[in-house]
Amino acid sequence: MSSLKKIIPILFCLSSFSAFAAEKTFNKIEFLGNNRTEESVLNLIVEINSGDQFQTEKLEKAVQQLKNTHLFSKVEVSTAGDKDDSNKIDVKFNLEEKWAIIPVPIAYSAGGVSRYGVALKDYNFLGRFYQLTNYFYLQNSKPNFGSTFVNNFTFNLPLVSVLSFNYVDNKNTIYNKNREVGYYSVNLIQLEGDLIWKFNDYINLGGGLKYENAGNINIQMMKR
Repeated sequence: MSSLKKIIPILFCLSSFSAFAAEKTFNKIEFLGNNRTEESVLNLIVEINSGDQFQTEKLEKAVQQLKNTHLFSKVEVSTAGDKDDSNKIDVKFNLEEKWAIIPVPIAYSAGGVSRYGVALKDYNFLGRFYQLTNYFYLQNSKPNFGSTFVNNFTFNLPLVSVLSFNYVDNKNTIYNKNREVGYYSVNLIQLEGDLIWKFNDYINLGGGLKYENAGNINIQMMKR
């Protein structure tokens, strides 16, 4: 019985060591076809690092995260064991980038308010997955314009920062029983900053500050 007690822990240690040695890990992470998007940004998106435990689920999630950016028309992944160590898995993402700058027409007319113009959206500004939107429109013949900048990985963290500027020159008609009785107008300068921490795909927490300055407020009623 005493010899059996000595053999069991030895076999247990050998078995544990063998299982640990056979664990597969991610090795090289490579991106092909990213002519504009920086590789450092893609690494943040896929959330896979060299040395991480290899899991098929992680690969599937990485592919979906790349598709969710809407920057690529094709996302494919392939794996291969390292030539020196088959437990180290090399990963290649084959990508085809979309054109990321999109013009969006602005057209609206209702309740005495008409708005016509254009917004220009860049979903991959500077190749860093920054999102920049600039817009200009006329509202009742008054010029309005602004810009919004979004950084999805502030300080290389899952922290979204948003900065926006808007110049608003509103002139709205006042109606009484479907009859025009006057108008009011106001000029606004708006500045806003927001921070949002992304805990996961479902939980976000954030807040922000907004500054607004109103000027040239005017109300005019028509004489009967």
